[in-house]
This record gives sequence, structure tokens and C-alpha cells, in this order.
Amino acid sequence: MQYRGRRRLADKKKRKDLKSDISDYLSGYCQKSKTYDGLFDQIQFFPETRINYYDSDIHIDRENIVEMMKTLTEKEKSEIVRNVNARIDQGDASDRLGNELEKYLNDVGEEYGIESYIDEFEIESKNYFSFKIFIGNRGLLSSFYGTFKELEKALGEEVKVEAADKVTCPFCKRKIIRYVASYMALKANS
Repeated sequence: MQYRGRRRLADKKKRKDLKSDISDYLSGYCQKSKTYDGLFDQIQFFPETRINYYDSDIHIDRENIVEMMKTLTEKEKSEIVRNVNARIDQGDASDRLGNELEKYLNDVGEEYGIESYIDEFEIESKNYFSFKIFIGNRGLLSSFYGTFKELEKALGEEVKVEAADKVTCPFCKRKIIRYVASYMALKANS
């Protein structure tokens, strides 16, 4: 009796992992859809890639996603549509905030001639962000717990720290921001 209970729990976990992995896979390639069939129709346009989910030991590609999705119940199908749309919305919100942050950092850096760009930016939760940002020629791969305004302020300070990193020109003895000097040297050589 006890063995059956454990097996049932293991099967439920495996099923939950499968639904989560399907939602994750679909949200990476699909556009929002109101129906399950709308999601299903988009699969034909997916690239030929295979994604391995090591936590659940599931491998998903364009061919086997169709087989996996055929095993879902109607309740699971509506749950998949809801989860995929929520993940797409979260990705859109991350992109929007990432663009806003990049514009802010470039506005702060404009005074010093320092450019910034955001390679990756994700909202992990309401006040938790992970990012990969380049300020000048220095990369920052980190996470931050706080509000978005606090993140802007903290990274604005990093731009100012980068601006304070100066080198002396060997010819004219003028102090120049290291990033600007490196950028000008690269530009002159190309």
C-alpha cells in the first residue's frame, strides 16, 4: 500500500514536470494564443533544436513535443495555455524594463562618454532582477534584490565609478576615462 502511494506521488511529480517543461519550451518560441489549438498550430514553425531539461530528464524537440501534447487532458491543455501566456507576458515585461534601464544608463553615461548595453535582463520576482550588463567595457553579471528604481540608482553609480577610472595620456599628460581612451584607440585602429 505504501509503495503505491509513493509511486502515485512520483507519477504526479513527473506529470507536473512534463507540463512545466512543455510550457517552458512553448513560451520560448510561441506567440500568445487564446486557445490550445493556436499554440499547437505554431509548432510547425519552430526551429530544429533539442532542449534537454536535466531536472526532469526530459528532452524536447519539434517532433516529440507533438507526441507529448497529445497525451494532455483538457484541463492540462488549458493550464498549458495559461502558463505559456503568463511566461510570454513576463518576458515582455523583462524586455520593456531592460530597455528602460539601458536608456537610463546611457543618459547617465552620456555626460562621461560611456555607453551601456544590456545583454540579458530578467524579472525573477517582484523585487528581484538578474542581469548581464556592460557599462563601458566592464561586464556585470549579477542579481539585485530591491525595487527597479533602486536598481537604476545602483547601476547609475556604477557608471560614475567607471567614469572615475581614468588613465593619463602618455603624450599630452591629460587624464582620460579609461573606457573612452580604449574606445578611441580601437576606433583609430579600425
